[in-house]
Amino acid sequence: RRVHGADIFCTTSEGVRADRAKDWKLIDAFAKPQQFGALLATEIEALRAQSTRAAGSKGIELTPLKALIDDAGYHYSLVDARVDRATRIATITVKAPAAAIESTPETIETAGANWYPLKLQRELDDAILNLRTNELEVGTWVIKTTGDAGQVIRMDEVLAKLKDHWLVKETTGALRRTLARIDVTSRSLIALVDAGSCFAGTFYELALACDRIYMLDLPDSPDAAPALQLSPANFGWFPAVNGLTRLQTRFY
Repeated sequence: RRVHGADIFCTTSEGVRADRAKDWKLIDAFAKPQQFGALLATEIEALRAQSTRAAGSKGIELTPLKALIDDAGYHYSLVDARVDRATRIATITVKAPAAAIESTPETIETAGANWYPLKLQRELDDAILNLRTNELEVGTWVIKTTGDAGQVIRMDEVLAKLKDHWLVKETTGALRRTLARIDVTSRSLIALVDAGSCFAGTFYELALACDRIYMLDLPDSPDAAPALQLSPANFGWFPAVNGLTRLQTRFY
């Protein structure tokens, strides 16, 4: 996807060994099996030193996802992935918040794994991995959204206001990684902007990650036509795997 191709492809018979992989920045570090535990502890301590979370803060429990998996696809509370194996098309529908999300550190931590942005990320990530792993013959994904775009914009406002809070920061990072999964998914991806869509802010990143965006045009009823909305989330929160924003990648 979005790769122009190469005239010549070169490799080595022995593959890429650890020292070369580190030189090429494919990996951060490596160790022999007997030293791997010590390396892991060192890396964990280095990451812990970068944390801005207050000492003594309590984490949250990532409770198991409640997914219904059947012949029709993979169904979650906020994400629904319906699979048509005859046409080899998967339709992924993402639901906007039904109401304003928790917007203070205390209420966000209390909500924990049920806080909307985190729950959305986990369900979308799980759906993507299920489709990539279990539905190898399904070559086209159609991504849709439904709900109130205003609630998506208000969600982005909360993420921006509390961006330094440890759980908000972790959630934003998790969303970034999930969107990056879409960037590198080897399927034909189509965003369908139809009536009732809410491709706004963070949700618009879903559309920008696709190969094509098809949008309903209602020339006789322009006020009823769907719209795309931008927020600060589209200007650097979720860089694509190439280091650019998806707006830069698409238009420049």
